[in-house]
Amino acid sequence: MDKKLIRSVAVPIAAIVLLLGGCASVQKNTAVSWQGKHSQALETDTFFSGLPLIKTQTDEGSDIWHYLESSNSDDCLSRVSTTGFYSNQTSYKFFARCLRTKDSCSHIFLVKRGLITKYEISISGKAVCSRKHQ
Repeated sequence: MDKKLIRSVAVPIAAIVLLLGGCASVQKNTAVSWQGKHSQALETDTFFSGLPLIKTQTDEGSDIWHYLESSNSDDCLSRVSTTGFYSNQTSYKFFARCLRTKDSCSHIFLVKRGLITKYEISISGKAVCSRKHQ
């Protein structure tokens, strides 16, 4: 193969790999930075306090705090509380399944005894999450 052709393909591919790797590490660092913080930090955070919040409990006794960053999911929200009250697991499962069919960005926190134990960003469809917390 021609060395110029290999270089012309290899350089853009390497740049994409580095770019994606950088995004993943920023997202991972953000997720880790929330671990161990008190859940009250979410309630006072200027970004999260402006989003709909859906809460439910797992069978293991942890809370799921699901912040939704999406504008086209009203039908998914019809069975859950978005004001911080707890929704039952059946309603929450309906909500989560419904979101998979939408362009949505979700910030999902697992909270146990008032402390954040896990944070995930879930993106479905063509949604773009806010860069502030990625």
